[in-house]
Amino acid sequence: MKNESAKSEGGREDDVARPSASGGSWLDQAQKVTAAVALSGVLIFGALLLAYGQFYRELGVSLNDVGVEYGKALGGAAGLTIVLLISTTVVAAGVWFAADRVRRHVSFVPTMFCTFALLTLIAAVSLARWANARASAVKQGKPVESVRLLGFEILSIRAAPAVVQVAQTEQTSKLSKSVEALKQPLFYLGQGRGQVVLYEQPTQHAIFIPLSLVALLQTSNCETHRSPDKICREVKK
Repeated sequence: MKNESAKSEGGREDDVARPSASGGSWLDQAQKVTAAVALSGVLIFGALLLAYGQFYRELGVSLNDVGVEYGKALGGAAGLTIVLLISTTVVAAGVWFAADRVRRHVSFVPTMFCTFALLTLIAAVSLARWANARASAVKQGKPVESVRLLGFEILSIRAAPAVVQVAQTEQTSKLSKSVEALKQPLFYLGQGRGQVVLYEQPTQHAIFIPLSLVALLQTSNCETHRSPDKICREVKK
C-alpha cells in the first residue's frame, strides 16, 4: 500500500511538473523571438542609415546637409520590422499548412525564425538597391518619392521639382542672378545647417543657398496623382 501510494504521489508530482516545464519552454521561445526581433531592428536601422547615405552621397550631399535625423531611420526601421513580422507570419503559416497537408511535421517557431532571417536579409539588400535606383532617377531628371511598404514609410527620401527665389537686396543681387540662371529641372532635397539644398540636374551639381536669403521656395507635390506638373508623370515610386 505504501509503495502504491508513493507511486501515485510521484505520478502526481510528475504531472504537476510537466506543465511548468512546458510553460518554461514557451517562455524561452518567446524570449528568443523577442531577441531576434530586437536584433533585426538594429540591423535594419543600420541598413537604413547606409541607404540614406547612399542616396544623398550619389547626389553630392551629406545627411547633415539635408537635415536627415536618426528619428527618420528609427521610424523606418520600426515600420519595416512590422512589415517583416506580418510577412513572416503569413509565409510561415503557409509552409506549416502545406507541410500538414502532406503529413509532414514542421515546427512553427523555427520556421518563423528562418523565414524572418531570410526576409530581413532580402530587405537589407533591397534598401541599398532602392536608394541607388532613386539617386540614378534624380540624375536623369526624374522626381522621386519615398519608399512605402504596406502603407508604412520605410525610406523617406524625396527629390521634388522646385522653383526658388532669393530676397532682392543690394547684397544679394549677384546671388539672385546666379539663382535665376539655374537650369531646370531643379530638385529640392531638403534643408539643414541653415541652408536649402537643391540639385541642378542638367549640370549634376548640388546647390546650397542660405535659408535666410530665400524669399520663395515652391515645390511640386508629385506624391499626389492630381499634380498638374508634367514632370511628376515620370516620378520614381
